Parts: sequence; structure tokens; C-alpha cells
Amino acid sequence: MSDVASLLRAILSEVNISSGDLIERWIDLYFHMARTFGLESHRHQPDLWVDLILRKMEDNACDRMRDPAASQQVDMLLTLQHALSRMWVLSMYECIRLAHETDDGRIHAKLTVLRRRIEMVRVPIAKRQIAHDQKIKGTITLVPLGAEDPKQTYSAKDRSPYYPPVVWDNMTGSAVWPVLDSKTGETIFISRRALSDETLALFS
Repeated sequence: MSDVASLLRAILSEVNISSGDLIERWIDLYFHMARTFGLESHRHQPDLWVDLILRKMEDNACDRMRDPAASQQVDMLLTLQHALSRMWVLSMYECIRLAHETDDGRIHAKLTVLRRRIEMVRVPIAKRQIAHDQKIKGTITLVPLGAEDPKQTYSAKDRSPYYPPVVWDNMTGSAVWPVLDSKTGETIFISRRALSDETLALFS
């Protein structure tokens, strides 16, 4: 029987070999953030391995979704992928938040947009509430995703737990969160893969 450490080393070796230029792109991003915003961004550098592993899991999940036989089976790998996706969002948010709260960060247009988008996912995950819900006046009724899902009311004054379900993007295999945009009142779908790609494109 293989021990877990050996299996994890094999996974890291595989993503290291097969991820193309992603490792260099992540390292360049962290150093660019450090130079631009004066942060010790390298402290978040280990997160790049979580991203690389998740990208492989997402690609594999996408293949399984397209396989009629596999799509009918209970897939415990999605449970692990969901957990790692949440962890990646929470950690990456802290890196983005620290950068955005610097003088240069506040005037960086792409960073401002990215922080708001990742916040819309992070706040429900971490706090079970809608991000920036002080913009919501009165009580609103949240529209359920499916007909079988119950309707839910929500107000910033008397919060009921808000935890959007995770769904899966059949084009990328990525976890997707349908979250309420408090600014527009509309539900938007934000995927982990999209957040990762937007982070990598911060300086391009």
C-alpha cells in the first residue's frame, strides 16, 4: 500500500511536469505584486500548487461530466475538489485584500474589480452572508436555483444564513458559486477557474 506522502509527491511531480508555464506565471505574479504593492506576497506562493492541482482536477472532472457512464456515478473526488476550491478562494482573497489596501492597490483598476469578485464568493463561504449587504435596503427574497429549492428571505439587519450552493461548470469542470451581487440585485455565477485566470492576468 502506498503511503499518502508518496502519492502526494507523485501528484506534485505530475502537475509540475504537465502545467506548462503556469508555475512561472504564478511566481512572476507574486514578485510583481511584491514590487508594485510592497507586500511579502511570496508568503502566498505555496498556494500556486493548490491552483495547479485544482486545474488538473477540474480538467478531469470536465472529462467525467462528458462521459455518460461516469456522470451517473457518485463522485467523491468532487467533494475534495470543492473543499480545495473553498480553501484556495479564502487564501487568495487575503493576498488580494492586502494588495488592494495599499495606496497603489486602491487605484489599480483590475485589482479593484478582482477583489470585489473574489469577495462575493469569499464572504458567503467565510461568514454565511452576502458581500456588502449594507447596500441591500429592506428585505429581499432570494430566487432559488431549482424548483425544489425553498425560497429564502434576507436582510442586512436580520441576516439569515446565506450559503450559495456549489455547481459545476461543464466547460471547465470548475466549482461555480451563484452569488448575489448586492450592487445590482442580480445573481451572478463566479467560477474558481475564472478567479484564478483573472488573478494571473492582473498585470497583463
